Amino acid sequence: GTLDKLMSLLTNFKGRITAMDLSDVYEIKGNIKVFKGMELTSLKLFNCVELTGDIGSLKDCPLQELNLSGGGFPMEFTGNIDSLKDCPLVSLSLSGCWKLEGKDKANKMFPNARVIV
Repeated sequence: GTLDKLMSLLTNFKGRITAMDLSDVYEIKGNIKVFKGMELTSLKLFNCVELTGDIGSLKDCPLQELNLSGGGFPMEFTGNIDSLKDCPLVSLSLSGCWKLEGKDKANKMFPNARVIV
């Protein structure tokens, strides 16, 4: 998909990229596993309705801010938010992520974060 192409262009810089905002890039396609192991502290994929993947692939990123929500659009992300329990999240937005498991525990898991489910 287009996300794979973007990430292949950034291959030499993956270790230095700490924030990525692709919000409202509706046409970008691919799987979020391309972010696995990156040093991302902020990942904003708001309204990226063509992206898919298991959020468990983000568990080793030092994420402080994660936005996977869709503004009225259903999002295709899967997995259990429990996989993110070790991330130092201060902002988590998962509205529209109907396929995610454990969303009901998000506020309890991240008591110091701004959580929108």
